[in-house]
Amino acid sequence: MKLTQECVMICENPGTYRFCAPLLGEVEPRVLWIECYKSMALPSFQIVGLPGPEISEARERIRAAIESSGLLFPDQKVLLNLSPANVRKQGTGLDLAMALAVLLTETPAQSSQQIVLAWGELSLGGELRDAGQTFRALISALHAKADVVVFPKQCREQVCADQAYLEALLLECKESEFQSPLFENTTLGLLKRRGWPRMVFAQTVGEAHYALWSGENLPIDAPEVSTLPAPVYSSDSTRL
Repeated sequence: MKLTQECVMICENPGTYRFCAPLLGEVEPRVLWIECYKSMALPSFQIVGLPGPEISEARERIRAAIESSGLLFPDQKVLLNLSPANVRKQGTGLDLAMALAVLLTETPAQSSQQIVLAWGELSLGGELRDAGQTFRALISALHAKADVVVFPKQCREQVCADQAYLEALLLECKESEFQSPLFENTTLGLLKRRGWPRMVFAQTVGEAHYALWSGENLPIDAPEVSTLPAPVYSSDSTRL
């Protein structure tokens, strides 16, 4: 989706978001947080926080993808920090979350911000590619209490299958398990209590940007993902 110049100017005033992505190489479903700092110093783009080689190279993919989508890359000093900084970051799936952080982060982190977990590789033309690990990304989103999850559109079928699998496991749980304090902070406990976050499946970084900026769902070809009823249990999640 290429946005018009008018849309580009409007999108310079986005909502407030905190961006994260699944942290690969960990046993527990953890996320890494992406902090974005912008200043009026000499324009540059840096990524810190122990990035692996594929993440250091993402600077060029992100810039090219944003500009190819008709959006404006900030004419500022842009610094991305990947937290926790003492863990080596891996995976080209971080491309999407970092690009959205560059486009939509305008204010320091606040507790009122919506949490967005994004996972997908970028092409130089702005298209989103499957980076694998969708199941880990879904579980990480539940543990991070994400409000929105963004995937490439081509991942939709696999994500639906992953969601159906977790819902089937939840249906097999006995009522007595729901009352256990140990169940509260597990993946299934969080799914029972919070339900699924809003799911966005985008074909390009421009579509993902628009979906977050506007708060609207993008048109889809496949049936809607099943969702659980509103949360019922009010306890807080790392057993599956």
